Amino acid sequence: MANGYPEDLARTCAESLSVVFKYGLEEPITRRYIDMHIELFENRSKRYWNEWREELLSRLDRLESKVDSLIRQ
Repeated sequence: MANGYPEDLARTCAESLSVVFKYGLEEPITRRYIDMHIELFENRSKRYWNEWREELLSRLDRLESKVDSLIRQ
């Protein structure tokens, strides 16, 4: 993980920034182009957050189940 984010997300963001920078050197960056990259980043972030959230909830359910079984013993 890079700065708390998965490596592939960090790599994708770096690549997007590289593309934005390169594109900016070739011609003016349009607001739509920047908005598009921001939207792509936000969608990826939401997807990763949802995956992490599901994993954490799953682990919590397993932990609660173990605690319940220990209490019943």
